[in-house]
This record gives sequence, C-alpha cells and structure tokens, in this order.
Amino acid sequence: MKTVTTIIMSLLFVAVFAPEVKAQQPCGDKVVTIEANMNCISCKKTIETGLAKEKGVKAVVADLETKMVTVTYDESKVSETSLVKSIEEMGYKAKISDAKKGGDKAPKKTGDGC
Repeated sequence: MKTVTTIIMSLLFVAVFAPEVKAQQPCGDKVVTIEANMNCISCKKTIETGLAKEKGVKAVVADLETKMVTVTYDESKVSETSLVKSIEEMGYKAKISDAKKGGDKAPKKTGDGC
C-alpha cells in the first residue's frame, strides 16, 4: 500500500509542478497560394521540385486541377515575390492568388518570443 501511495504522490507532484508542454510552430513560417498555368503532371512536378530547392521553402503542394501551388516557407529567408519569380523563371505564368491577398491564413504567432 505504501508503494501505491508513493506512486500516486509522485504523479501528483509531476502533474502540478511540471512545466506546460506545448507544440510549437516554427517562428516566421508563412503559407502562400500561387496561381500557375500548369497543364500536365510534368508541369506540376517541375514546379514542386523547383520550389522545394529554394532556400527557406518548407513544403510545396501543386494542385493540377485548380492550378494552385501552396507553399509553406520561412519569411526570413524567402519572399512571396521571389517564389513567384522562381516559378516564372521555370517558364510558367504565376501570381499570388487573390484569395490569399490581404488574408494571411498562416498560423498566428503566439507570445512565445517569436
């Protein structure tokens, strides 16, 4: 019985005095949607592969049906303008999606020092 009491007291101690653990989102990460004139699977792969090589790009998903490219990137290393320019240098027309202008849907920064 003494062992059970010790275990329960230990668990209570840890629960009360342990620091709160939160999932942290990387500081400076943003998401942008870019319209691009992709016409085939090869176009999709070219854009995804090309943007993935850009410094600061964390993830790229190109949707052939909607002709939209969603990019997660570190805004301290690359800008939306340079991402659009990169797609244009690959030979495609590109522009920031109107749906994203003025309404950043990236995770909001919290007061954790970001």
